[in-house]
Amino acid sequence: MGLTLQVAGRRLLVIGCVLWVIVFLNLLPITYYLLPITCQFDSDTFAKTGTNDEMAKKIEEWIEQLYADDPAVSRSAAISLLALGQDSYVKLLIDILKDTRNDNVRISIMNAFGFNGDDRALELIIELLDSENDAVKTTASETLGKLKTRMAIEKMSAAMLKKDRSLSSRILLIQALGNVRNREAVEPLIRIMESDEKALQVVAKEALERITKQSIGNDVKQWTEWWNRNKIKTREQWLEDIVEKLESKIKQLEGQLETLHKEFAQKTINLLELRIENGDFKPLLEGMKSEYPEVRTFSTKKLVNFKDPAVVQALITVLSDMQMEVRVAAAHGLGELGNETVVEPLITALQDEEMEVREAAAKALGRLGLPKSVDALISVLDSPESKLTATSAEALGQIGDNRAVEPLINLLSHKDPKVRESATFALGRLKDIRGIGPLIKTLDDQDERIRWFAADSLGKIGVVEAVEPLIKLLSDTSARVRESAAKALGQIKSEKAIEPLLKTLQDQDKRVAEQAADALVTIDYEKFETSDTLANKFYTSKDYKRTVQTLEKQIAKFSKLIGYEEKIWQSKLILARSYFYLKDWQKAEILYEELTKYFHNDAEIRIELAQCLRETKQYERVIELYATWMKEFSANSEAWWQGRLEVVSAFFEEGNSQRAKELIDNFRKEDPGLGGVNIKIKFNELEKRYTEMMPKEEG
Repeated sequence: MGLTLQVAGRRLLVIGCVLWVIVFLNLLPITYYLLPITCQFDSDTFAKTGTNDEMAKKIEEWIEQLYADDPAVSRSAAISLLALGQDSYVKLLIDILKDTRNDNVRISIMNAFGFNGDDRALELIIELLDSENDAVKTTASETLGKLKTRMAIEKMSAAMLKKDRSLSSRILLIQALGNVRNREAVEPLIRIMESDEKALQVVAKEALERITKQSIGNDVKQWTEWWNRNKIKTREQWLEDIVEKLESKIKQLEGQLETLHKEFAQKTINLLELRIENGDFKPLLEGMKSEYPEVRTFSTKKLVNFKDPAVVQALITVLSDMQMEVRVAAAHGLGELGNETVVEPLITALQDEEMEVREAAAKALGRLGLPKSVDALISVLDSPESKLTATSAEALGQIGDNRAVEPLINLLSHKDPKVRESATFALGRLKDIRGIGPLIKTLDDQDERIRWFAADSLGKIGVVEAVEPLIKLLSDTSARVRESAAKALGQIKSEKAIEPLLKTLQDQDKRVAEQAADALVTIDYEKFETSDTLANKFYTSKDYKRTVQTLEKQIAKFSKLIGYEEKIWQSKLILARSYFYLKDWQKAEILYEELTKYFHNDAEIRIELAQCLRETKQYERVIELYATWMKEFSANSEAWWQGRLEVVSAFFEEGNSQRAKELIDNFRKEDPGLGGVNIKIKFNELEKRYTEMMPKEEG
């Protein structure tokens, strides 16, 4: 039995020695925690295991190493001696602590007690808080902060509360208790808050905040009330409160960090904006390498304004940036600046892990409009993500390659309305006749936007097969659909749509009626009567602009045909008056000049011609015409005199009073009555104005 114990003891001793060697070689610091298990042998154990000269030798070596110049070696030796667990070595270390001749050794020993959480030198370490050596005082405080036993907290609290202790040592004790972070220290610290010493209050508040994670401030009453509410809580409840408070603090700090992050990023962006004002894009290339995603995104977006091969290459590079927003911006930029060299990188981006990037890549390929991307876009039409499918369909429409027709037709039955809408729109851009039948069927889709786009696409294709279905759509419940149908019928320009469109002029929705009117104007009419009816309808409703559009086409088409001369003159008269009401005086004047020759006895035409001349300030010309018309059409002399009065008034208003007076004198020679009592009164008033102005002009 004795032999067995002896063997066992030797094996344990070997293990212990190996571990100590490892400690000294700094290969396994964790062995510090294993040493108490492997090396705690008292004198009885040694007696049982036999004499151990090697262990004694090692202990002697550790004692010598306490005085090593290297603090790490000294500290390690002290830790090793404490780990032996024998009171004799603890007493040895305490005795050394009392020796004031070597503060470095004392520091190492205190670190060892702190490392092991050993409070057997507690009272001495408290006394060392009053050491003249600042390093010793600091180490003493730090060591006390690692002693978490009840006895340690009680003795530190008692020492802290002693008013006869130095202020500096009490402050260090408060800090140590704060580092212990034990609830047992709360009440003594609150008592310290009642001290008259401001320095103690400040440090005590900080220690309380460190232990409790509360931010109550300097109010002792509030701290006391809080403690009375919480001191009855269990340790678990206390820890839960602390964890909750810590989580709240972490969130607050994260928010502050995020704010700082954004501020720094924004300042960087502001600097970049200043640096690129002179047209230099190189700072943006630097910005694309920033650690801040906002800066990289900004730089990528701004580079679109610089058409340079280096920019394109840089955008290709950041298509693989870790930040999704940067990759999206790069894809958009390549769509604006790119050429054939960017197609493959964008096709690769169609497989990006983020949906937004895939969508941006599809849009970019559509904007580039290069046929080499068609197959790749077709391949993603069956994507489970409807948004990507819709975007790819629109891109195919932009490219305009007919390879996409059949795949797009297949999408007209897709379950997602947005996909059907995009496919419908794309087929309209392709204008392939294979899409006519499917698009006509789509006019019955339950989604109004799809009916709307279907009508629009059929209008772009422009085939007569779509006329009847589109006419039916003029009665759709949706005003937007009716508007789109009217526009499409105008694009197809079939006379079959005239009557339905005329009825649609009365649509309750103004936009629909306006679109119907526009459509009617675009149709080429084979019959004069049809265009004439339409022109009269526009004219009577005072839609002079469309009257002009209709009559100009009509006159151009029928003026040279036999049998339409009288009708054309009537159309010209309505056209002239439409110009007149639109205040297009020059065009109206030209037509009125012609019309006065054909409608020789029509005084109204001459009155309107005269107004056109007055509006264009051709006063002398209109005066000549009035003189001629006074002789040839004396029956309308009152109108001609009224016109003369208006010309004279115009001269006065424009500051040419001398010419106005000359005309009045000439008119009086011609007829002293000046066209009648009422008109003469007004001429006299103008003469009076002239007389009043004369002294001013002479002066």
